[in-house]
Amino acid sequence: MKLTVLSYKGGVGKTTTSVHLAAYLSQRGKTVLLDADPNSSSLEWAEMGKLPFEVRPLEDPGKLKKFAHIVTDTPARPRNKTLRELVRESELVVVPTAPDQLSMRALLKTVEALREFLVPYYALITLIPPPPSKDGSEARKTLLEAGVPTLRSEVRRWAAFNRAALAGTTVREVRGDPRAPLAWLEYEAVGRELEWLSQG
Repeated sequence: MKLTVLSYKGGVGKTTTSVHLAAYLSQRGKTVLLDADPNSSSLEWAEMGKLPFEVRPLEDPGKLKKFAHIVTDTPARPRNKTLRELVRESELVVVPTAPDQLSMRALLKTVEALREFLVPYYALITLIPPPPSKDGSEARKTLLEAGVPTLRSEVRRWAAFNRAALAGTTVREVRGDPRAPLAWLEYEAVGRELEWLSQG
């Protein structure tokens, strides 16, 4: 499977999503490459510690045959030509968005650009604040009304993700935070849903 994680806006969980989807796929006994833009936070994340998959900028496509899965963490604000190259080989594109208005506006612009490339894409709502906030449910309603394909799985705003990035690990390896396992379960749910969509 080749997944591309794409957003026109920073700060919506793009790198966190790329890292954790790659981790989900690697735990299933498959070889995984996280294809990181040279300026991507994914490379910094990997340099801080030890991730259970390879992280490097994409090189010669002929060298990719050894990988069962490739997850691409894209650069911020890619131009249309770059966007076309990024999604051309993708089976699925994941577009993370926080539930705030600026992020949602950026997501709709991203989706508008993706529609001309005829590649399956799905919005993923991330960084959802805890109750009593209704931001997550309101964002989902907005996306569905706009006709944007949206994953049923979603990711809440967990402090454990920041700890994982600082340690150079996934949230699954974070110790001392009782909520870290819950954060990992949310990305497992995203991974399972994407696998199901890729098969069908």
